[in-house]
This record gives sequence, C-alpha cells and structure tokens, in this order.
Amino acid sequence: KEIRSVISSLKPDDRVRYDYDLLESHYIDSQNCEVDDAAALDTLGSEIRNREVLLVAPGKSSVDCKDKISAYIAANHPVVIGINAILKGYAYDYLFLMSRVRYDYAKEAYPEIFKSLKKILLSNVKTDALKDELIVRYERAIKRGWEHFDNAVICILRLLDKLGVSNVTVAGFDAFSEKYNQSYGDPKLPTIHGVEDWDKLNNEIREIFLDIKQRTRGRMKISFLTESYFSGKSDSE
Repeated sequence: KEIRSVISSLKPDDRVRYDYDLLESHYIDSQNCEVDDAAALDTLGSEIRNREVLLVAPGKSSVDCKDKISAYIAANHPVVIGINAILKGYAYDYLFLMSRVRYDYAKEAYPEIFKSLKKILLSNVKTDALKDELIVRYERAIKRGWEHFDNAVICILRLLDKLGVSNVTVAGFDAFSEKYNQSYGDPKLPTIHGVEDWDKLNNEIREIFLDIKQRTRGRMKISFLTESYFSGKSDSE
C-alpha cells in the first residue's frame, strides 16, 4: 500500500520507465520525516550501550521456544527489545516499531502491555513523541541497495550499531512463509508486505543480514538464540 502511494506520486513517464532508483528515493523521502532525535539517541545509548541486547522478533519460534528464551533472559539479564510486535508472556524493556500499521495493532490488541512499555519508534511511524516514546530518524536505520531494505530486525541492528552496542542476541527471526500464520507468533499480526516471491524475499533479507554481520565484525557480535535461515552460518563456524 505504501509503495503504491509512492508510485502514484511519480510522473507518468517515470512510472512507465519504472526507474527503481527513483522509486526507492521517493519511498525513502516519503518515510523520512524530519525530527530532532539527538536527545532520544543520547537517552537510548546511555541505557543500552554497555549491555547485551536481546531482540525478540515476532517469528513463531519466539512462541515455540519461549521457555528457552525466558531462561536465557533470567540467566543473562539482557535489555529485551520486542521487534515490531508484542508477543504475550515477554517482559520487554523496549518495543521497537517501524510500521504505523503495527503500532496501531499493538496499541489496540494489547492496550495494557502497550501502555506500559517504553517504545523506540522510527520517524515514519510518528514525529511527536508521547511519554515513554523515543523517536529516531528513519534514515538512521536503513541502507539503500536492496528492495526489502526496511526489514525490522535489519533496521534495529543498524540502529544498535550506531549506538555502539557490542553484543546482540536474536530470537524469533524466522523466514517468511507463504502461509502467513505460519510465519508469526501472533497469527493475527497484520501483514506489511506485498510479496509475490517469498523465496526471493527470504534470500534478500539473508543477504542483507550477512552484509551487516560482515560490516560490524569486530565491534558488534550478533548471535542467534533460535534457529534462523537468515544466519547463513552457525555461530560455531
């Protein structure tokens, strides 16, 4: 839906030519609302920079492996960040949201949990922060060059790297399935993808993740707590 609105903003000649670089530029411009995020970055950095961060992505393995993940949290006391969704049973320190659709769903489906959480929002979601909301410029969490550059786990990893976090563990970063309710721990989670080729999507996200892992080597360790197609290689390799 968002991409279609961007395409409709292009001149007819540009739409016919389908200039992808131009489309990508328009899309990013449409998402990148200007905000002064200096204070938000300072606050967030001071709270998480020197601690391990655990990302709980909304993949079904976050539900299937909940006991394992909960035991890890109890033993290691990481900063726990929920990624673009609320899953019941987790005590998050932060909720990271980069989709207005997911923001609205979390607020409506889990009002008490949503209200209690500190939130990290990208500026494409909103630009005026309420209490317990930290808003970061959209462009800080993205890198051009891929069609699906704005995957939520990828974006939070980029942001954590910019904040100087050195140790990140990931859970629930599952490959996408054509059967939507097989992909997510919450089967009612609204889709934010207009995807026809799911294998292509999964392969591209894997490529982006491996690029991030290579570029952050030596300054940010990224480990997986649950199995993930996107990891590429096992942590022991």
